[in-house]
Formats: sequence, structure tokens, C-alpha cells
Amino acid sequence: MKKTTIVILSLVMMLSVVACGNPAVTENKNESLIVSTEETAQEETRLTVEQMLEQAVEVTERELYNSKPWENLVRSEDTHVGKTYKSSSFYVDKVENDHAILGLVSYSNIKFKVFLDRNELGRLNVGERIQFVGIVDSIEKESEVVVVFNMSEAYIVTNRIVISGKYETMSYNGKNYGVIGNTAITLDSDELKNLKTGDYVTIEGVVRYDSEMAWYFQMTSHVRDIMEEAKVIK
Repeated sequence: MKKTTIVILSLVMMLSVVACGNPAVTENKNESLIVSTEETAQEETRLTVEQMLEQAVEVTERELYNSKPWENLVRSEDTHVGKTYKSSSFYVDKVENDHAILGLVSYSNIKFKVFLDRNELGRLNVGERIQFVGIVDSIEKESEVVVVFNMSEAYIVTNRIVISGKYETMSYNGKNYGVIGNTAITLDSDELKNLKTGDYVTIEGVVRYDSEMAWYFQMTSHVRDIMEEAKVIK
């Protein structure tokens, strides 16, 4: 009888231990399910690049600079946070493992910190001008007169930049270039070579900052960029 009682008590204790263990397992499974559901929801609510471009407002570095966002951070946050912006007036300043810093290469009062996937980050070149689109999450001061716009949701649209203006020509290091504004254009095609000084044209190509050219022309034409792989649009 005593042996039977001991066996029964042992079984009851074993069942109690198993029963106590199950809630923890269930809780862990529930936590995993919640995390998975939240991640899925975030992926589903993230806008595509096409959707962002449809609602984006075009901004330039000059427009943002003129608003002097460093003077009143509260006003700047009320003005910009939550807005979708696109721009092609910024250059790649730095590339990290999960984001890129965009600004002007020499010095910039306005910067964008854009978080991108590794494929996009891997295609970026420091000094190259790009077009990007994203949603401003927050604004922070890097220094007294430098402001950073943070974008956790952003895309690189293209590295081909469109410029328009009166066409000029110049010579640099024994080579002839076309010029529009502060951008020198490599003459890689007959179409470009046949352009005439004074023509108003629109040209598309890959633009990068050239420090040697910028230094050479700093007191005259202020040319600082080179456009390669150029194509006349009109």
C-alpha cells in the first residue's frame, strides 16, 4: 500500500512539473509570434519608392539652408518631420554599414542621414551626386550651424542627374569640356561636341565632385563638378 502511494505521489509531482513548464514555453511562442507579426506589419506599411515619389515634395540644399533650421529646432521639427522629400542637390559624403550621410562635399550646413539596405549602400560612391527620396523622422543639431535630417525610410532613386542651362565651353588640363553652371561635361559623343556656345540645353549624366577642378576654378568660373556618361535630353 505504501509503495502504491509513493508511486502515485511521484506521478503527481512529475505531472505538476510538466504543467508548470508549459506556460513558459507557450509564453515564449507568443512573444515570438508578436515580434514576427510586428515585423510583418512594418514591412507591409513601408511605402515603395514609387509611392514615396508620388507624394514627395522636391527640396534643394539652398532652400533648406535659407530657412536656417539650426536657429529654432522646434520650429524646424514642426515644419519638416513627417514630410516626404526628394532631392538631387546632395552628394554622398559618407557610407556606413546601415546608412549614408548626404550633404555638400566641401562643407554642408544641411545633411541627410538616410538608412538604406545593403544593396543600395554598396552601389554608392563618395563624392557622387544622387537623387533620393524619404520620410523625415527627426532632426538633430550636429553643431551650432549644422543640422541633420534623419530618414529611416528612404530610397536612392538614381545617380543620373539632370541639369539645364546655357551651354559654354572650357579647356582644362589640355582637354575640352562643355559647361553648364558649375558642372563641366565630358564630350563623349558627337551630339555633345556639336552643341554651340549659348545654346540652352538639358543634359543628363553621372555627376561627381572634383576637388582638383574646384580648386583650379575657385577664383574664376567656380566649376566644381564633372558630368560623365552625358546625354542631351533637349
